[in-house]
Amino acid sequence: MRRVDSLRAAWWTGKTRPMEYRVKQLEGLCHFLEERHDEIQHALCTDLRRFTKLDCAFIRKEPFGVVVIIGNFNYPLYVTLIPLVGAIAAGNCVILKPSELSSCTERLLAEALPCYLDPETFAVVTAGPEETGKLLENKFDYIFYT
Repeated sequence: MRRVDSLRAAWWTGKTRPMEYRVKQLEGLCHFLEERHDEIQHALCTDLRRFTKLDCAFIRKEPFGVVVIIGNFNYPLYVTLIPLVGAIAAGNCVILKPSELSSCTERLLAEALPCYLDPETFAVVTAGPEETGKLLENKFDYIFYT
């Protein structure tokens, strides 16, 4: 997948390692959560018919490289954004793959989140099970999955 190759190339440049860069990306994620709060709530309510809260995360001090985060349908933000915070904070390049079963949340993440994060080091992939299998044929340095 060319997107994985371009993220790997960005990783090798060292772009994600400076603290200032990681802070800027985390600020972008915060802006997404603040500015798109109503859309997030609407997507979650439509997909889950309930309200969910975000939890806390911890910071790993050494980055792995290029990581993939695979979301699930019943906690579509929690299982994607909590690892995303840690992955960005550590200085990784990230492919985020939201669950296709939570289609409203998947669409929101795919359309809005890239507006807030660096496209050279972050990507959202929308795919079903077959395409996800092909995505996983790429070599990732770490896979976040529930």
